[in-house]
Amino acid sequence: MTRGLSSVQQQLVDLQWRLDAESEALGKLLAADHVDEAAVLGKLDQVTSIEQQVKKVNFTLLVRIKNQLDSEQQEKLRALRPAHP
Repeated sequence: MTRGLSSVQQQLVDLQWRLDAESEALGKLLAADHVDEAAVLGKLDQVTSIEQQVKKVNFTLLVRIKNQLDSEQQEKLRALRPAHP
């Protein structure tokens, strides 16, 4: 299980590096005096795609962790969550 979690965590680190780089590149495109709309929209597609991948990997990690908990541990987890109005 630890190996599986490490793999997912490494994916998150890699994605975060990519997201940071692409976000910085998007910022540079937007900072130009004349903004190339097509280039900005293309870069935005890359950024949002990476963000979606990050969310999927995060949920994968959460599901894998939760599935390792026994019933008692899951009950404790539910008790720690704030109540939703």
